[in-house]
Amino acid sequence: MAVSEAPVVEIVNVKKRFGDKVVLNGIDLHVMKGEVVAILGPSGSGKSTLLRCVNHLEEVTSGSIKVCGNYIGYERHGDTLREIFGKRLARQRQKVGMVFQHFNLYPHKTALGNVIEGPLHVLKTPREQAITRGRELLRRVGLAERMDAYPSELSGGQKQRVAIARTLAMDPEVILFDEPTSALDPELVNEVLNVMKEVASLGISMLVVTHEVGFAREVCNRVVFMADGSIVEEGPAHQVIDNPREQRTREFLGVVPRKMEKVN
Repeated sequence: MAVSEAPVVEIVNVKKRFGDKVVLNGIDLHVMKGEVVAILGPSGSGKSTLLRCVNHLEEVTSGSIKVCGNYIGYERHGDTLREIFGKRLARQRQKVGMVFQHFNLYPHKTALGNVIEGPLHVLKTPREQAITRGRELLRRVGLAERMDAYPSELSGGQKQRVAIARTLAMDPEVILFDEPTSALDPELVNEVLNVMKEVASLGISMLVVTHEVGFAREVCNRVVFMADGSIVEEGPAHQVIDNPREQRTREFLGVVPRKMEKVN
C-alpha cells in the first residue's frame, strides 16, 4: 500500500451535535492518498457519524471537512462557503464511495444492474462500456457466476461484495466502509474482508469503521481509537493494537475478539 504525501481527506476540529447531545467533539484526522485507516471504538463513540459527515450525509455543527481539497457539501463564493444540494453535491460525492452495513442494493435490479447504475446515470458512461467494467468488477469480487442474480437470491456476503463492486465502479478517490461485516453471519465475514484487502492493495484510500481488530492489524496503515466522540489514540496499526498507550484503548481491546488475526 503506497502512501503519498497528499491528503485525500482532511478533517479539522469537527464537532457534531444532535440537540444537546455532543456526538463528535473536536475531531482532527487526515487520510493520505493510498492510506487505509481503521476506526475502532465502542458503540456510541461517534464512528459512524464521522463517516456520514465525511460524505455530507450529516452536516457538521462546526469545523471543516475537505475531500481532495474541496469542502465536501459546500462551494466557495468569494470569502464564504455555501451548502450545495442535488446534482452539484452528487458530483462532489463521486470522489467518495461508501459501503454501508446493510448493503442498500436496488432489489429490482440484478447484481450487474446494481453495479452499472451509477456509471450509467451519474458518470454518463456508455452502456456497453459500463457493462464491460461491471462484469470485470464482479469477477474481481468473486461473483462471476452471480451477475444475473437479484439481491434476494444472494447471501449477505455476496450482497456486500456487490456493494463493494458498485462503489469501485464509480472510481472513487476514497471509500468509506461503515461496519461492512457487522450484519453478516460469522462464516461470511472473511469473504468480505478478503475483498476489502484486495481493494486496499489497489492504492485506494480507505476509512474503515470496524470491530474486526485482526483485519485492522493486518491490512490497515493506521488505527484510530474513538470513545465518547473524541479520538483517544491513533498510530500505526500494530502499535495501537499490540501496545496501546491509553487505558481506554487497552480496556476496549481486552474485550473485543481479535478475529481475522491473519487475513487469507
